[in-house]
Amino acid sequence: MTVDKDIHAVLLAAGRSKRMGRNNKLLLDVHGIPLVRKSAINILNSNVASMTVVTGFDEDKIVDALSGLNVNFVKNVNFREGLSSSLKAGLANITPSPSAVIVCLADMPKIQPEHINRIIENFDPLRGREICIPTNNGKRGNPVLIGSCFFPHIFEVSGDFGAKQVMKNHPEKIVEVEIETSDIHFDIDTQDEYNNFTTSSL
Repeated sequence: MTVDKDIHAVLLAAGRSKRMGRNNKLLLDVHGIPLVRKSAINILNSNVASMTVVTGFDEDKIVDALSGLNVNFVKNVNFREGLSSSLKAGLANITPSPSAVIVCLADMPKIQPEHINRIIENFDPLRGREICIPTNNGKRGNPVLIGSCFFPHIFEVSGDFGAKQVMKNHPEKIVEVEIETSDIHFDIDTQDEYNNFTTSSL
């Protein structure tokens, strides 16, 4: 019996990027395009069935930065309440409900399509592999794939924790997927991180 891997991506792009200062980091230029667009293109080039982008802060600018891409937009009016509110907004607007979602962070431009595909390949609810987490040298990273059976639990979470509480409560459902790169740990939060990334990846 085969599993229908109807996997959808939720790209969280609603935050205020306060650690960056005055700039919204998701709109910063990376190789000629906004950071959020680079992240989105990488995801769209993977085997996900579709992608929902959750906006909030600077909504119009984020939508404009992603113009022309085949994505669905959902505005999280409660984005100040933390990451979990954006995840819930994204899940609530995917219809029909997918077999799983892969939760992607818009400030992680090093995540490649092949990383996402490796995570998707390990999803197998028939064998209890319903939460797939990438790891490198034993350290967990992002993005994380979560089976639909956990969606109701996510709607009970609040604050800036996303799906961490679900993962904590169901360790027996987790499969760790070794990805041979630290790219799954890299995000851009500060001006120094942005400068280092743009100069080192030229």
